[in-house]
Amino acid sequence: MSSTPQSARKQPEFKIAVVGGGGVGKSALTIQFVQHFFQPQYDPTIEDSYQKQMKVDEKVVQLEITDTAGQDEFIALRDTYMRRNDGFVLVFDLTAKTTLEELVNFVEGIKRVKEEDEKFSTIPFVLVGNKVDLGDQRKFTKKEVLSFMVDRLELPEDTPYFESSAKNRVLCDEPFETMVRRMRKLQKTQPKTNEGGNVQNSSNSGKSGLFSSMSGASEKDHDLQTFKELQ
Repeated sequence: MSSTPQSARKQPEFKIAVVGGGGVGKSALTIQFVQHFFQPQYDPTIEDSYQKQMKVDEKVVQLEITDTAGQDEFIALRDTYMRRNDGFVLVFDLTAKTTLEELVNFVEGIKRVKEEDEKFSTIPFVLVGNKVDLGDQRKFTKKEVLSFMVDRLELPEDTPYFESSAKNRVLCDEPFETMVRRMRKLQKTQPKTNEGGNVQNSSNSGKSGLFSSMSGASEKDHDLQTFKELQ
């Protein structure tokens, strides 16, 4: 599913994956950000892609947001979206302890896929604890989350962390705006490289985004078809 027809889409400047276990609210958070409404029904996602144009710090940016599968039965797709996207919004449920633990495997997978082409420390991450509206059911303090982020996820101490409510539209835009700022900053310090590892001239490149290893829509469709054939 896409919020913009494929034929009308503009080439995105940045590609962002929303990552986390099943039921944490990845789709609800993504839809609130892109379309400004709350989807209350939980429908396990295989992979949905949205495009959104927004202004961050008075500069317009075109984004592609991939709402990823959190369930183990879709694990075959994970390497594909990890390789294709530039930055990662890590989402867990503040009311379910296991969902923070689940992020360890996601981050390790991203590190494994990206380390061939990029230094792990340069991959932009944002951490989001969703369902802050259920405050009486929360299982973590903010201090515990930040400690876990550094000690278990092995992310830098300055990794942005937000406590959001997709239901009440609390801090749904800010994680993505912050991601854009981090990606812009990183883009200024990293030359683009082609698939052979050589620095490429951006005027001659058919790809856009932070990393040259990103695949286009046709490759994504091929990967989804391959996954279906394996079932």
